[in-house]
Amino acid sequence: MASAVEKSRGNLGYLDALGRAIDQAIASNDQALLEGLLELKQLPDTLLKLYGHFLKLLRRSVGDLSVVVEDPLSRKQALVSAWTNVYRPMLGVLAVAVEPVTPAQIRLLGRTLAEDSDVANAVARLRQFLDERAGRYSFYHATLPEFLVAESTRRNPEYLELAVDPANAQDTIVRRVRSSWRERRAGWTAKRSVIPISCATS
Repeated sequence: MASAVEKSRGNLGYLDALGRAIDQAIASNDQALLEGLLELKQLPDTLLKLYGHFLKLLRRSVGDLSVVVEDPLSRKQALVSAWTNVYRPMLGVLAVAVEPVTPAQIRLLGRTLAEDSDVANAVARLRQFLDERAGRYSFYHATLPEFLVAESTRRNPEYLELAVDPANAQDTIVRRVRSSWRERRAGWTAKRSVIPISCATS
């Protein structure tokens, strides 16, 4: 414990992030990760670099994992990268969301075609970074989304697959909300158009 406090230089956020990572390693029975976390000398010295370190470990653990997606129009299925099509959109949604979101909302707002189970698996892997309230998720501390969207993060080649462009993430959400609203309006219009016909034939 004393070594961890010394490593953190008194930064409680650093200790919290480290503790969450240790809890995740224990929960997932990842002995190699746990040993690496307890070997404090290998860890970065600042909180933001620690975030980057843990997110890179996540990226490495996902590796070349693929998920099956289905085009809603053609119904054709394909294998796509889980990181690109599930994890990156999830990081984007969580980084710019102004309130906690459900996995279903993450899937919708991130415009991912992956299955609900794939999103749930991603949430489980991201658990050390998240707070959960009544089935809704958000990053556990404001410094984490700040790290993801920071220009310094986006300019750092080490974080190329982690960084979030906030403008693009927000635009993706806005376009999905507008699309969903148009679909609902179309459904309402279709229902109203059926009523006179139904009445006329009764």
